[in-house]
Amino acid sequence: MCLQTCSRVLLSDKERKLLKMKVMNPGLPYLVRKALHKQILDKAKKVTVCPHCRELNGTVKKCGLLKIVHEKYRSKKATDPVVTDALGELHFSC
Repeated sequence: MCLQTCSRVLLSDKERKLLKMKVMNPGLPYLVRKALHKQILDKAKKVTVCPHCRELNGTVKKCGLLKIVHEKYRSKKATDPVVTDALGELHFSC
């Protein structure tokens, strides 16, 4: 059985609600909205563990025309317990 994660935005509930109120403002100029979008992306990129489900998050990058790779354990060493546990789960579950 493979684990599933929550797929939420990687921000705390407090930050998410504050930024959502700003984004939902209908009178927000285009450049301000664009800067706010960049601010949200910058904050979410710095988070490595989901604040909701406590799942590890890695980099997502595009490899070719139609291939996307999620390198979840890229920043971890091969001897890290998180990596060895994940490899053990894959070995026994598949």
